[in-house]
Amino acid sequence: FLTNLNHQADKAIAEIEGRRDQKLAECKEESRQQLIHIQEEHTKLVTHMQQEHDKRQLCLQAEHSEQLKRTQLQAENELREKTTFMRKDHEAQIKALRCELEDECRKLEEELHLQKSKEDRQRALLQLQWKVMSDKPKEDQEVNSKQEYSVSSIKRRSSFGGKVNQHEVESPYLEEIEAPVPKLSKKVENVKAGNAGGIPKHHRKVTRREYEVETSNGRTITKKRKTRSTVLFEDPRKQKINTPKTNTPRTVVKSMRAEGHPRPSTIGDLFSEGSLNPYADDPYAFD
Repeated sequence: FLTNLNHQADKAIAEIEGRRDQKLAECKEESRQQLIHIQEEHTKLVTHMQQEHDKRQLCLQAEHSEQLKRTQLQAENELREKTTFMRKDHEAQIKALRCELEDECRKLEEELHLQKSKEDRQRALLQLQWKVMSDKPKEDQEVNSKQEYSVSSIKRRSSFGGKVNQHEVESPYLEEIEAPVPKLSKKVENVKAGNAGGIPKHHRKVTRREYEVETSNGRTITKKRKTRSTVLFEDPRKQKINTPKTNTPRTVVKSMRAEGHPRPSTIGDLFSEGSLNPYADDPYAFD
């Protein structure tokens, strides 16, 4: 009986172990299949993610390249517009400068033509006057030229200074200027033939009193006179003899210029009248 029980127990244990081994094998197979399935799904997912990443990268690259092209086209258009605007502005400035230079050249040509015509006219007048003067005698020609020179110089000073001074109008030296050369030579001979009475006497009598002297600037300076003793004991070689000077037309004109408005002599003063000066109306001529 016990043997039968042992034999039944061994069979039951063997059956239970068999069922256990079978279940373990089934579980192993099922787990292996699940693992294979999970690996396949993981591979598919990784592949899908890689594909999406590649697509997104391609899209971003295409968008970036398109944006870069748009920016480049916009910069080229702006550069082209700026270049066109600057070219038009430069052409307008060049055109304006060319017009201005043409106007200036035209004005200068007109002024040059006018100056040439004036010079030709003045030259013709000068030749005509020289021709007329060549027909006169030589002495009358010299006297007339001096008279015209003196009168024209006074007229020119009056034209520059406005009104002529009353001293110049009423000056007795005008008669001497207008006098011919022979009369002036006679006056010089009369002065030389005369005695020393024409010399002022105050040079002989010297006192110690102070006196005032008016300078050319209009100021007054007080000076002391020398005594007779200082004059007597001076070196006679240092004393100067004041000889009387004759009033020639040149000295009279110089004195009148010094009293009136002083003006330096120029090349234009060589011409007696304005018609003889070819540069009288020329604003660009040198004085």
